[in-house]
Amino acid sequence: MRKHEIALHYAELAVKILDVEYESRYPHNMGDEQERLKFATIVSTAYHNAAVEYEFTYDFSQSLIMYQKAVRVSKIHLGHHHPLTETFEENFEKVKARIKENPSVLQQ
Repeated sequence: MRKHEIALHYAELAVKILDVEYESRYPHNMGDEQERLKFATIVSTAYHNAAVEYEFTYDFSQSLIMYQKAVRVSKIHLGHHHPLTETFEENFEKVKARIKENPSVLQQ
């Protein structure tokens, strides 16, 4: 649909809300195992979605930050070999490679 600015706006709102909630819960108030996994999935997916939208809008520095957060939360709560963790890490590595190939994209 090519409405990445609108999608980014909503992704940023989600991240802003979930950042506060995650910081208030982690590490001691994450709930039972099922609740912790569900919440971690939501948080890490929100970071990932924001990263993707930053990438589409050519804000690669913010994209890297969001990918890094997605990977970190996913690794902590879902594990290194969880499919989401692997996907987030793969996309993070692709952006890093893109920047390495063309460092000027960070200046745009």
